[in-house]
Amino acid sequence: MTSANSVFQIKTIHEKDLTGQKRDQLVQWFEDEFGYIPLKWAEPQWYVLAFNDSELIGRVGIIDRLILVADQQICIGGISGVIAKNEWRNNGIGKKLMAEAVKAIKDKLNVCFGLLLCRKEVSGFYEKLGWKVNDFPTTFEQPQGKMVFPNLTMTYSCEGAFFPNAPIDLNGLPW
Repeated sequence: MTSANSVFQIKTIHEKDLTGQKRDQLVQWFEDEFGYIPLKWAEPQWYVLAFNDSELIGRVGIIDRLILVADQQICIGGISGVIAKNEWRNNGIGKKLMAEAVKAIKDKLNVCFGLLLCRKEVSGFYEKLGWKVNDFPTTFEQPQGKMVFPNLTMTYSCEGAFFPNAPIDLNGLPW
């Protein structure tokens, strides 16, 4: 039974510090949630993980990437695969995972911007956390060539930095 008073721990872990079993679990969880989208995805370098005792109950991947925004190079932390187990949703876990992910972007990656790709249906959750919709196209690489992301791109600016509202090239695979 989970409740608003349920206790869970949040840990930020570099992918090289994961056990093979934990890495396989994270990859499978991502595939289960997002595998219906026929894209090749970038692998996160960092993970923000939520645990209830030793049970993994939430995850966020973070990709360190140099992207192009209106032909200007910008270092960002890409947010990938925000997932919480169904029985833990609407419990504040997503909000805490995202707060820790923003902290990791600043402290571990030492960058001022976050970027995530999402469906319109979930954008309200991120907007409440300070993320902004970028109204311009976002392009990325796939084995068959460059593609345009069909849904929303959202950005987060740490400590008052300004992220331009302009076309974005992810400069590699999407996350």
